[in-house]
Amino acid sequence: MILGYVHKDNRIYLCDKDHNIVSYKLLLSILEYQTAVMRKDFDLADKLLNKIPKEQRTRIAHFLEKQGFKKQALAVSVDAEHRFELALNLGELDIAYELAKQAKSDEKWKQLSKAANLKSNLLLAAECMERARDYSGLLVLASSSGSTHLMNKLANDAHNENEENISFFAYLLTGNIDACLNILIENDRLPEAAFFAHTYCPTKVPLIVSQWREKARSLAGVNQKNVGERLADPIKYENLFPGYGESLVAEEGIQKK
Repeated sequence: MILGYVHKDNRIYLCDKDHNIVSYKLLLSILEYQTAVMRKDFDLADKLLNKIPKEQRTRIAHFLEKQGFKKQALAVSVDAEHRFELALNLGELDIAYELAKQAKSDEKWKQLSKAANLKSNLLLAAECMERARDYSGLLVLASSSGSTHLMNKLANDAHNENEENISFFAYLLTGNIDACLNILIENDRLPEAAFFAHTYCPTKVPLIVSQWREKARSLAGVNQKNVGERLADPIKYENLFPGYGESLVAEEGIQKK
């Protein structure tokens, strides 16, 4: 049973069946504001908003959101997390961008990058992915947009962050064969480096085969040492590498161009 409402305390008093008296905080200004919103009298609602304490604004914002007034909710809310979600839903990317900078959260940058992609704002999407260190996303963006500058930057940044798979593919797409080869060598992938060189830069095959042989010899075990002894240098055993001479000529011609 409702006993009454004390305006100065903003509390409503009730009595249960056992005659226990309880009270709850109930701001009259919030009730008046919500009533004005339900009547869609936003001029009155704006005037009443000044009477509502700041710590209650986010509660009001959630009420507005549930009523479908997300734009008004964004203007009222004081909770950064809530405002970020509202800004994304409304497509207010500038507001979401400022909130993401304040939050310094990789997850928020990823969310904003997706929203920017949907809006075809590729510059913003790229910046968000970079801040989130989303190198796989940047690779897709750079390749689909055809941006050589973005691809080169991605290759260098990914390499610095030891994201070698992304870096290798980015260098390959930009035609930086030497960088690709260096990544394989630096990561002790000498067999792969030899096959890669045989395809893209045959003049470097002898050097890599030599490194591969020395690596095999240094490893413990007879089998590994035997592998090193069996590795053939294409310069000394050109008969074992059909077309190797022609590939050297082709590489020289490409370099002259």
